[in-house]
Amino acid sequence: MEKIIDLNDIGNKSYDIFDNWLEVKDLGSNSYHFGFWSVRLCASQNGQEYLKYEGVSKIGLISVLEHYGYFKRYRSNNTHFYIKSSDNILTRVTPTIIKDFALDLIKTLPEKIDVLSFKVKSDKLKEIFLREHNVLFGENALSPLRTHIANFLTDTKEAMYFPFKNIVIKVTGDSIKLIEYSNLENLCIWENHIIKRDFVLSNNKSMFEDFITNISNSDPKRINAFRSAIGYCLHRFYSPVSTKAVLLYDEQMTDANSANGGTGKGLFVDSFSQLRERETIDGKKFDGSDKFALQRISESTDIVFFDDVRNDFDFERFNSILTNGWEIEAKNQHTFRIPLEGSPKMI
Repeated sequence: MEKIIDLNDIGNKSYDIFDNWLEVKDLGSNSYHFGFWSVRLCASQNGQEYLKYEGVSKIGLISVLEHYGYFKRYRSNNTHFYIKSSDNILTRVTPTIIKDFALDLIKTLPEKIDVLSFKVKSDKLKEIFLREHNVLFGENALSPLRTHIANFLTDTKEAMYFPFKNIVIKVTGDSIKLIEYSNLENLCIWENHIIKRDFVLSNNKSMFEDFITNISNSDPKRINAFRSAIGYCLHRFYSPVSTKAVLLYDEQMTDANSANGGTGKGLFVDSFSQLRERETIDGKKFDGSDKFALQRISESTDIVFFDDVRNDFDFERFNSILTNGWEIEAKNQHTFRIPLEGSPKMI
């Protein structure tokens, strides 16, 4: 038996698959759109009514995408990027990802659907969409998506936040507080900033604390230096009057051609990725003259680690970054700037 759904009844019934995205909307002058498609109700010379397909409805396309949480956000230089919002948890997406979502949604169509009492074959709708989809999902074609303007949950001078799966932790100089996600109101969080495990408060001494003690040779001054570096790198707040980079070097300095591994530098830096988003750049291969050298850094990057830099590493290149913010140029994308207050820390 054919599966037929009357679109005119969707507003009064519950369909888990469609969730009202195919609701027929009257645009006036016998024009209608439903889902991604636009049709016109016409009459032949003998007075018989029929539906004329007018292609993909851009209004319908944008409305459906917004219904499922797709929006754009602006950077400080007025360029934009696309995101998917789910209960104010944001994921950055590309036009290709949005197109793939639309194609997957179309695959859920039943064999036939009723539109204004006409039985419409879903294969016809799929064909119309596939014929036009390449021009529907370009960078500019999706720009009519509404602008997402909710503020991010950000660290302040006095507090920093750690969003776990089950709770958000607020850490200050003298307290640790637990905040329910429902109490964040209209603040949003990057999905890749959510720590992928539940938070459980423990008073037990951690193995990581022993690790810091061991690589510091139990020297209180060196332990405090590591604590300062950890706190600075984990803190997303960036003070314009106190811009720093964290430098790690071996206890026993050797000549430039000798390796001195196994001292814990890599493990120390790896620990940050347990709580923050870290991007690692191969210091040996880093070419400061390559305009795309920093293209893997994004607005959600918290820490940039230049691993095992060469002896002639040009640190002066980063003086302006530490004081003015990052300018990122990526292939086939607009150049964008990460302002100082949103800049990642550098190791």
